[in-house]
Amino acid sequence: MRNLAEISLDLICALKFSPPGGYEVEDIAAMENACWQTIMHGLDPQERSAVIDAARSHIEELTLDPVETLPEYLRHKLDALQELVTVAEECLDPE
Repeated sequence: MRNLAEISLDLICALKFSPPGGYEVEDIAAMENACWQTIMHGLDPQERSAVIDAARSHIEELTLDPVETLPEYLRHKLDALQELVTVAEECLDPE
């Protein structure tokens, strides 16, 4: 679980100690890509499974009500979570 701890710490520090005015779009994209790469390629099987299970749980919560009623930022979150689960499952079963 060391990798998940590292990701969590990095994200907390990135948010807590962000530069005045926030990050540049390119910096945010680079951080997002680094997180995706770590989730997809840097986690051991138990860690990856825990992330996928957490994503599925969030998806279930977000889809209790019709998706159209969600605020836009939650629709984006739902899309990202669904993409995470789909891509992770494809990596686990590359047929």
